[in-house]
Amino acid sequence: MPWYWIFTTLAWSVTIFVTVRGERDARIAMWTLVAGSLLTAVFFVLGGKDWLRIHWMIFAVDGTAFLILLRIAVHSKRIWPMPVAALQFFPVLTPAVVAYGGSLESYAIGVTQALPIYAQYTILLVATVRHQLRLRTQTPN
Repeated sequence: MPWYWIFTTLAWSVTIFVTVRGERDARIAMWTLVAGSLLTAVFFVLGGKDWLRIHWMIFAVDGTAFLILLRIAVHSKRIWPMPVAALQFFPVLTPAVVAYGGSLESYAIGVTQALPIYAQYTILLVATVRHQLRLRTQTPN
């Protein structure tokens, strides 16, 4: 249970920072991840809290998030969107893991579903800090 509070605190801190200080693409990516996380939680609870079933609504949420992040990556002049989009592909693959991995434990599949979000938030945090540093060095005093 403490991991939940640690993640929640860090996630909202990064979300607020990226929302206030990030460039447009970072803000869109951040809120795509936030919406995806919240909808995944809702659909997981409504779907019976079992990662050994294929949750088609979660698959739709993850797929939509992947397409949004991929569009940002394709059109961006920055590097950070590519790994963020790539990491979103792992949750999109989760239904295939569930379909072909019946002997896998539910917890392991849940971890596979959730693990990329930590890296995505870290990348967005670093990208926003770098964006702020770029703004400071480009702005005449």
